[in-house]
Amino acid sequence: MKYLILVFFIINSTCSTAQNTFQNSKKHRIGYVLSIGDTRKFLDLGTPIAYSITSHQINYFYKWREKEKTSWEFMVAPQINHAKYKDFEDNRDWIELKEQGVNFGVSYNYAITKSTKTYLLLSIGPHYISELIPYRAAKGLTFSDNATVGITQKISSNFSFDLRYGIRHISNAGLKKPNIGINTMMLSTGLYVQL
Repeated sequence: MKYLILVFFIINSTCSTAQNTFQNSKKHRIGYVLSIGDTRKFLDLGTPIAYSITSHQINYFYKWREKEKTSWEFMVAPQINHAKYKDFEDNRDWIELKEQGVNFGVSYNYAITKSTKTYLLLSIGPHYISELIPYRAAKGLTFSDNATVGITQKISSNFSFDLRYGIRHISNAGLKKPNIGINTMMLSTGLYVQL
């Protein structure tokens, strides 16, 4: 993680020019986001399980409100996720599973410089889990709820680099049992182009 932060600050120091501003930028942006998550690596949540996930996402943002230093964006994020699960209280092997789904969210952004902004992103969406996660989540329909904070750096007039950290919760809203759910800390990085 410290290497990602170092890369971010190098990009920031070399790309902070007047034409790379977020103010009055285009309303649409799209990008690829790679997320990794784990119940034990980034922040141990104290559960007797391990859930490790790699997420490949396309994030689309639409800016619907902008003021001098703040803006609001709507987000759509289809994704394909690969995960593995292990419960340390029983003798089962690791379970490998896939998730597919889409999240819808809202982002509140604050420009700390002309080319750097921080944000809070909240999202939720339906997903499909390919396997039963014993005691935690049923196979089939589930929901992914996410709360993240991040920082975005313009690297040219049309491209930006993104780094975010947050928590993800999956459960099925009581539609099937089991429904305890899983909480995972997530670290994400992305590259965006304005349309």
